[in-house]
Amino acid sequence: MQMRRITSITLMMVFIFVAVTGIEIDIADKKILFLKRLHEWTGYILIILGLIHLFFNRKAMMSYIRTRS
Repeated sequence: MQMRRITSITLMMVFIFVAVTGIEIDIADKKILFLKRLHEWTGYILIILGLIHLFFNRKAMMSYIRTRS
């Protein structure tokens, strides 16, 4: 249970960071290379954390997908 909590909280924080940096890159000068690289790498972390989150919550996800006869 502890790992699910850590993954979910970290996933939420990384999602917010990626969203904010994406908006900042769009609004600000697009030549900010450091911010662009940081945004890309946190995007990769977001994908990995999302997959871990899905793994930990696979039973709930399957119950959402299943149809009742």
